[in-house]
Amino acid sequence: MKYSKRDIELARAIPIEEVLRLEGYQINKGFLKCPSPEHNEKTASCHIHKRYNNCKCFGCGRKFNTVDIIQIAEGLSFPDAIKRLSEIGGFQTEGEEEEEIPYVLPTRKELELVGIIAGPVYAAVNVSDTKPDSMNMPGNDGEYVILKNADYNPFAELAKDPEVMYMLIRGKAYEKYTRISRIIEEIRNDERYEYLLDIMSADKEEIINELLSLQKELKAIIKRFKGKPRAAA
Repeated sequence: MKYSKRDIELARAIPIEEVLRLEGYQINKGFLKCPSPEHNEKTASCHIHKRYNNCKCFGCGRKFNTVDIIQIAEGLSFPDAIKRLSEIGGFQTEGEEEEEIPYVLPTRKELELVGIIAGPVYAAVNVSDTKPDSMNMPGNDGEYVILKNADYNPFAELAKDPEVMYMLIRGKAYEKYTRISRIIEEIRNDERYEYLLDIMSADKEEIINELLSLQKELKAIIKRFKGKPRAAA
């Protein structure tokens, strides 16, 4: 695979916390267990340096950037790690055409999961004391807010450019995946969650498993919309 100095710089510029969470590393107050397979430690001694966008293990002394993390976590060569990070970061490596895949429309469930509006937008046009026959929603003091179709569907506009649509879906899925990773870490490590879960009579492991299941669905979406869509017939 061909890659340039620019590709390496872009790959190393992706936030390392995002890459670590995507690969399943648990981060607690900026520390994680050393990614090196040769350093099997019990206590997390690898610290994230946001300023330099890398992490350093105080046990073995090794530093890791985003390319190192991908190589270790996925067993990839340096060029393949750059390619993988280009998919994560949403950029195309120089000198290589992105792989074309069959054009498919995302399902409503996939769009809802990544947080994209899949239907028309409605605008509030009036308020009524009685429930009207038209589209409405409850307002204040028993009133109803009358809604009107604004004749604008964001997804329909987005679907006009499949390549942009695929990139947005991947980006939103990655964003939500990393956000869920942060929540899982907080539930596992923050004592305030223990108190909150106790009040709610909620099972911590059950909630974590549900969040992990959501991440699995998001990974499937990322994989499904990974390439460049061929023009629809």
